[in-house]
Amino acid sequence: MKKLTNTLFLICATLLAFAQVDNNLSTKFKSAQAGRMRLDSIHYEPYNPTTLEFKLSSKQEFIYDTNGNEIEKRYYGLTNSGWDLSRKEVYEYDSNNNLITEIYYPSKNADGSLRPSSKFEYAFDDAGNKTLDAEYFWYPDLNSWAGIEKVEYEYDLYGNKIFEKLYGWSISSNDWWGVMYLEDNYDSSGVQTLESRYNFDQVGKVWHGDYKNIKNVDSNGNVTEEYMYIWNFVIDDWEFLAGFNHVYETINNQKVEFIQNWNSTDSTWHNSRKVEIIAQADTLLITINWKASGGGWQGISKSEIGYDSFGNEILNISYNWDTDSSDWIGYQKSEYAFDAKGNKLLEAHYRWSVDLNIWVGDGSKYEFEFNSNGNQVLLIYYSWLNDSNNWILSQKLVDVYDDNDNHIAIERYNWDRNLGEWIMIWKRPQYFNSQNYLIGWEEFTWETDSNRWKGNDKYEFEPDENGNMVVGIDYNWDKTTCDWIESSKVETQLNLAYSYEDLILPTSPLAFFSIFSPWYYQRLNSYRNMVTQLVGYNWNKDINDWQPDGIHKFFYSGDVNNNIIQLDETEMLVYPNPASDFITIGNISHSTHFQLFSVTGKLVLSKILESSEDVSVQGLKPGMYFYRLETKNQQQKGKLVIQ
Repeated sequence: MKKLTNTLFLICATLLAFAQVDNNLSTKFKSAQAGRMRLDSIHYEPYNPTTLEFKLSSKQEFIYDTNGNEIEKRYYGLTNSGWDLSRKEVYEYDSNNNLITEIYYPSKNADGSLRPSSKFEYAFDDAGNKTLDAEYFWYPDLNSWAGIEKVEYEYDLYGNKIFEKLYGWSISSNDWWGVMYLEDNYDSSGVQTLESRYNFDQVGKVWHGDYKNIKNVDSNGNVTEEYMYIWNFVIDDWEFLAGFNHVYETINNQKVEFIQNWNSTDSTWHNSRKVEIIAQADTLLITINWKASGGGWQGISKSEIGYDSFGNEILNISYNWDTDSSDWIGYQKSEYAFDAKGNKLLEAHYRWSVDLNIWVGDGSKYEFEFNSNGNQVLLIYYSWLNDSNNWILSQKLVDVYDDNDNHIAIERYNWDRNLGEWIMIWKRPQYFNSQNYLIGWEEFTWETDSNRWKGNDKYEFEPDENGNMVVGIDYNWDKTTCDWIESSKVETQLNLAYSYEDLILPTSPLAFFSIFSPWYYQRLNSYRNMVTQLVGYNWNKDINDWQPDGIHKFFYSGDVNNNIIQLDETEMLVYPNPASDFITIGNISHSTHFQLFSVTGKLVLSKILESSEDVSVQGLKPGMYFYRLETKNQQQKGKLVIQ
């Protein structure tokens, strides 16, 4: 399959509108909601290689509420008679901006109207907990919605879920009917004291219990009593099933918990199990489980957990009770090691071999190394060799970083037991520019048969000064020439006057590329500024050059103003306006980044100011420009005319 088929690419023309501000004074704000630009529509223009033209074919439109939430998404196709609405999505939000309704219209009825297919409803309490989750599908025969599943929730004051009710849909009554519900309870410390379930009897149209567990807890959070019930359909009520009494004692500085079962015959508690917890100087915790047997105690399980001086778990051993020897016998063991920064240096797992009477490796053993910046630079895998009963080298993963902490290479090796050396089997060099932005990477696999490297993927990126990808090229490997050949390319245009945080965008992530495209996951949130154009190309072998594939054009407008919090800052001034040779930037009291943009969003001037200063604008073409002043706590925007 070709790596790129009918690739959808996004692109946008010039900026349509900027936020309205005074010529001399700029809006000051903390909230990013002030002056944000809305993405209103995206137009797609596929390329026709026959006519050598881009032709508009489809568009998406986005509608928002006053809080910037997307409330509708519309999809159009262009026909001879104009725009044809082919599908849409509708969203609704509550007063806290929680999404409470989603409705999807993916197709049309015979009369041309849009037909819904699915609907989702949600509700939330004042604390933000979800109290409703319902799903519907459109039933064309009834011309109405039919439910699929609905769940209702309730919570206590601490956010613990104490009620959950599940509904199914009744076709006969065309309404929801209860299936089952759960009732739980928690004390003020978060310990669960009630767990119960009820089922609905459709024949008798009544609710019946299923199971119920009740726990009593002391002031220390210890469970003191447990009672278990099941539903008795003969008496139509709860029936006692079992009870447990927990008694806590301290014996020889050891915490001991006795668990007693209720004996309904003599109506007394009888010892059932015993749990001993032994702590040794915060470095070892031993837990032993016993069961009552013949007037004494017989072991069930035992665990030993060791800790280093930083509290990291470095040892975990599990034991089972051996009835033949009346002693503990090892079952599983895990070992760990950490450095002073908490980085894991060792992880190894073992199981006890009854036949050999020793610990043997179970799975893998790992050793790690880190550099001074905390980056993992080495991971070694070991496997267990049964013949010699020891760990042997298996694989290693090497990560390489430069002096600027850029991740410049990843390498994978296999250990060759015959040669007694590491053999590299996979590598991925990664390249960065002087600004430490990623500009490309290659991935290779070693082919043993041909005794040479085979390329898997290669990407080259050209970032702008903010790290946005303005050009991206993807390559395929040519098996004949054993070299890279061009496959696809993306060219991006951006308006640097607006950062990503300055944008109002659709709620759902937009995919502008085909799922078969290597750029499928390149979304708007991959950029730090406003994307205005992304042009997609495929490499045409016949003409030995790039051939356009398609364009998406983005149209922004307006701003949503809400939650504006004015700053108690001195207003920064830009004057005169209009200007010819110089502008004065006044009232600068903090380190300020001044940027000037053309109407197409191109950065034409950038300067760091430490105080009020005259800035030369000589050499700039006459016309309209937009400026941005940004400090640590303040951002201002405005328009500037150069004469």
